[in-house]
Amino acid sequence: MSRLCICLVFVSLSVATLRPAYADVADVYIAVDAVEMTARTNNDDRTALQVTGILTGQTTPVTRIYTFTDTQTDVVIQCQRLAVLAMSKPGKFQFGIGLPGVSSFAKGCKLTRTP
Repeated sequence: MSRLCICLVFVSLSVATLRPAYADVADVYIAVDAVEMTARTNNDDRTALQVTGILTGQTTPVTRIYTFTDTQTDVVIQCQRLAVLAMSKPGKFQFGIGLPGVSSFAKGCKLTRTP
């Protein structure tokens, strides 16, 4: 019985350490077609990044808006640069970005080279 418990603990720890490369972002684009950075309106100082591209597992482009707080200006600029890099080399990079939606706040973004 103790051997079974040890095996179960080992297996559960092994599975827990297996995380996808993009576990900390909401959307992963395999191709980025357009990127636009805009300031929000209606007396709102937040900045939005609008990304158009093909998400992993899909075949048609979508447009999503990612809203950042006013203290995340540097993050927005870095995300925009990474998205432009992904756009310049289609198929070479995957671009991941945080929470989409007008009422959500993006956590950040990630760029990885496609294997």
